[in-house]
Amino acid sequence: MSNLSLEIAASALAAQQTGMDTVSENLANATTPGYVAETPNLTTMPVPGPNGVGSGVEVLGISQVPAQLAQTVDNQAQANLAQATARQQVLQQIQSLFPEPNGSGAISSQLASFWNAWDAIDQNPTSPAPYTQVVEQAQGLATTFNQTAQELAQAGADASSRLSSLVAQDNTLLAQVAQLNGQIVTVASSGASPNALVDQRNQVVSQLAKDLGVQATDQPNGTVTLAVGGITLVQGTTATSLAVQQSASGGSGSGPGSSIVDTTSGLALSSVGGSAGGLLQALNTDLPSIQQQFDTTAQDLASAVNGMLSQGYTTAGTAGDPLFVLAGTSGSNATTTGITAATLSVNPTVAADPQGTLAVSSTSGPGASANGANAQYIAEHGSTQTGSISYTPAGSTSPDTTANPNAAYNDLIQQIGSTVQQQNSTVQTATSVATAAQQNLEEIAGVNTSQQLIAMLSYQHAYQAAADVVNSANQMLQSLIQAV
Repeated sequence: MSNLSLEIAASALAAQQTGMDTVSENLANATTPGYVAETPNLTTMPVPGPNGVGSGVEVLGISQVPAQLAQTVDNQAQANLAQATARQQVLQQIQSLFPEPNGSGAISSQLASFWNAWDAIDQNPTSPAPYTQVVEQAQGLATTFNQTAQELAQAGADASSRLSSLVAQDNTLLAQVAQLNGQIVTVASSGASPNALVDQRNQVVSQLAKDLGVQATDQPNGTVTLAVGGITLVQGTTATSLAVQQSASGGSGSGPGSSIVDTTSGLALSSVGGSAGGLLQALNTDLPSIQQQFDTTAQDLASAVNGMLSQGYTTAGTAGDPLFVLAGTSGSNATTTGITAATLSVNPTVAADPQGTLAVSSTSGPGASANGANAQYIAEHGSTQTGSISYTPAGSTSPDTTANPNAAYNDLIQQIGSTVQQQNSTVQTATSVATAAQQNLEEIAGVNTSQQLIAMLSYQHAYQAAADVVNSANQMLQSLIQAV
């Protein structure tokens, strides 16, 4: 009986020591990212005989707190936040390129100054100064359009570069998950605990969720399978590699379409989330839409100004030249076909002789009066903020109309502002959801120091009780020996 008591007490000592070691491990990793709290699995040892007395306690192993559902919810929440934030950053960069309404170089202010400059010609059509002022204002506008278009293109290049770097980094992480899968299976099959490896893998999977929005599925053998949009990225010890692919697309200013493809199958990933999803949305939707509207504004400006000029005459009574043309064209070769924000330019012929080429007068032929009536028409109709602009080309009896460049630009600014505001709201909501999901995961799987300290006291008391049993059994044996 004493031997059995010693065996029972010894198993208790070992079990309680394992418990204290586990608590120490938990406390040491209380602030370690991705660490999941551990607990010893204890069970009674089988009864060796018919007397109904157990033979002690056995440690089956050290298990982690089950938190698969909470981990899945947190990964999804963090992926949504990363996606919203990545898109927000690109949109805010775009918005900074249009410092409206009062920022330095604001196009709305330049447009207002440009229309006002025409009015000065009407007031003094024989002076060369107001003509030069109109050309300078036009050149300033064209330069701002050109520079802003280049900066928009650079914003797209920056986003594309970020996406490529992200995918390259994630290829390394995918290979790491596959390697950890193999190590976990090997360690588990040897009877040792793979918990540290599982924690490390969870951390990598969480990062992949933030980057790509991967979905993780636990397998019975301890491995995890990762997929995005139905395409498997990691299975067992095999990982695919990804690449950013761009394909030419139609439409003015739409730019190349970006996608992430599985290099093994050549298939493009659908439903990409995380930061990559936000960057793809900015590259494939936001930037092309804004660039196209900006190009439309430049086209409307050229059409409106050149159209109104076409109904007038120079102060010498002859037909004038268009003011805005496609960059690189001039004189008889000047064309307005294909104008974009990046290619809007002032006609070099007009820039060289503004007073002799701008059709600001309303009369034609030799001896025509040098009036600025058409310049006044441009000033009044060009400065309107809504509706279309009408004009009747010289020699025609039917009026033409063109879109209002001010209205087009106002629509663009409203589009950008509304999109940024909506995205800011999306980020705010996603932040709240992600914070709640992370807190829930920490409550379930994280280390609660208060609970761990209580558990440590419990293990210590149980350890002391088992030691007392050993001491009592020892004293009993000593007494029996002395009695013999």
